[in-house]
Amino acid sequence: MNLPFNNWEILLYCLCAVVPCVVTAVITFMEDRIYSVRKTWLLALFCVAIRTIINFAYFYSPKALGFVGDLAGGLVYFTFLVWMVRAPAMKLLFFLLAFSDFSNFFIIMGKHVESMFSVTMAMERYRWSFSLCLLAVEAVSLPVLYILFFRPFADLSEKDSDTSLWNYLWLAPMTFYFIWILLFYAFPTNAFRRAVGNAYWFCKLLIDIGSLIIYRLMLMLVQDNNDKIHLQKMAYAQEQQLIQYNSLVDRMDMVRAMRHNIRHHLGALRQYSEEGKRDEILTYVDGLMGTPTLKAPMIYCKNIAGNAVLQYYAYRAANLGICCDIRVAMPEEFFVESTDISVMIGNLFANAIEAVAREDIEGATITVKGRPQSDSIYIFVMENPSALAPETDARGRLLSHHHAGPGIGLASVASIAKKYDGRMETDVSHGFFRVSVMLLNHASP
Repeated sequence: MNLPFNNWEILLYCLCAVVPCVVTAVITFMEDRIYSVRKTWLLALFCVAIRTIINFAYFYSPKALGFVGDLAGGLVYFTFLVWMVRAPAMKLLFFLLAFSDFSNFFIIMGKHVESMFSVTMAMERYRWSFSLCLLAVEAVSLPVLYILFFRPFADLSEKDSDTSLWNYLWLAPMTFYFIWILLFYAFPTNAFRRAVGNAYWFCKLLIDIGSLIIYRLMLMLVQDNNDKIHLQKMAYAQEQQLIQYNSLVDRMDMVRAMRHNIRHHLGALRQYSEEGKRDEILTYVDGLMGTPTLKAPMIYCKNIAGNAVLQYYAYRAANLGICCDIRVAMPEEFFVESTDISVMIGNLFANAIEAVAREDIEGATITVKGRPQSDSIYIFVMENPSALAPETDARGRLLSHHHAGPGIGLASVASIAKKYDGRMETDVSHGFFRVSVMLLNHASP
């Protein structure tokens, strides 16, 4: 096969086209990588090698298979991102499609710059001059795009975010990708030949500027939504801290009341003892032992934050006539932050009490369990009777009973589970609503 370019020119093009894109992707997602820095760069090198092999196959294949080669290359990039990055797949797809739009502009612009020096070489497919011009275009464009797109994209934290947004946002770069496909393949003349003219590359420039503005607005939308969710969770965390403080104050008042009343109780018991009224003494003691103040355990677990929240909500449930079966083993030195413990237990316990009180289930018992499965896994379960399944919206999010829209409580618990690389699951069966939370401790040996 007599081709107007050499193998070394193909290799040069691959290095100029693939390497900058892969390096930019690695830098963008460096903070969200799954593996170590060394292993991540090795995966990037492997991705470059596979993409180079596909390019060689593409260059030596019939022109009609060009679109198939582009799809195969995109699949390699997507697999690399999913393999390397800890992020929702649709978010990675958004990134890949947007980057593909920019890369296509680099190619068209590189061919146009090549035509400024040599129209003859620009009419050929992949000469060394095109690779150098492409590299020059990338050297100018990528720093600008990094400031306007890649850096803001990298700053989007998954800690406090509604990841379901990415299920829809990827459609925007997909639309621009199809526009590029039409511009590149739908015309009978070669796209590179059209790129020599001013109208074609200028039209592509306007399209990419418009797409960049839209992507930037989308990132701002996602960031604003994340900030809103973060503020809601911070407000709830402060509410849980206030609950802990009130719980401690209530306990202190309870101790003062007990110290005040104990003299009266001792006086009554002494009077019965001097009169030899043994049965009255036993009845009096049984009455004291049956008071909620003495029946309620002072300590549910060794963790201070967890114990304070459990005490508060157990006391609140008892005042509503709701029984609680609390069996929580949570160490004093725990890998979960105190604020996260308060928010997790407080949300689940408050929801359980509210559900039982709302449905007015007689003799209901709320079951609270928590225990480590191993040195690195902790399981927390909250279960309460419920005759009604929780309502969800179109995205599968649980709806709040306090206001219109999705609830914040379970969303906060789910984000905490994600923060510790775990997960939250809900289940309704046999008249019980159960929430299970798994937390992972990667710091354990």
